[in-house]
Amino acid sequence: ESFSWAGAKKFETSGVQDLGGGGLTAAGDFGRFLVSILGEAADVQFTSWEQSLAVYRYRVPVAASTYEITLGKRAVPMAYEGTFWIDFRNLELKRLTIEVPNPPREAQTCRIETRIDYQQGKIGGNTLALPQLTQLKLWDADGSRWENRTTYAGCRAFESESLFRTDMAAVDAG
Repeated sequence: ESFSWAGAKKFETSGVQDLGGGGLTAAGDFGRFLVSILGEAADVQFTSWEQSLAVYRYRVPVAASTYEITLGKRAVPMAYEGTFWIDFRNLELKRLTIEVPNPPREAQTCRIETRIDYQQGKIGGNTLALPQLTQLKLWDADGSRWENRTTYAGCRAFESESLFRTDMAAVDAG
């Protein structure tokens, strides 16, 4: 994932926390969680039907997790679990929840929950499941509760095309 301020001349590949400058930030809405959940190391089980939606529970062990919490200058991976809903009529992902019921003790955090609602969108001619709304909630050990809501609109793919030539003498002569 790359991030940029509106009107910036280039996208940054550093973490979203560098763009935000601090506080409660998160990344992964565009696929990082799904890669771990649908990978071989996760435990995924069908649980039920809710109207036209197939509901699945999953668990991602810490060894397969790319979900991290930053403690000082150190990133600590966390095991997580949750649920996802897929519309069985068109196989579209509708919602994903991510729960960290036991964050690292040194984080002084009791619980972390994320909910991502998806919608179908077109980027670069491809129809994809794109985040529409992400809600991240965190409960600190001192009783504080933090919430971060991110809405997405107007997602775009920026592309360029290059031609690599090794016959520059022929180009200069033409």
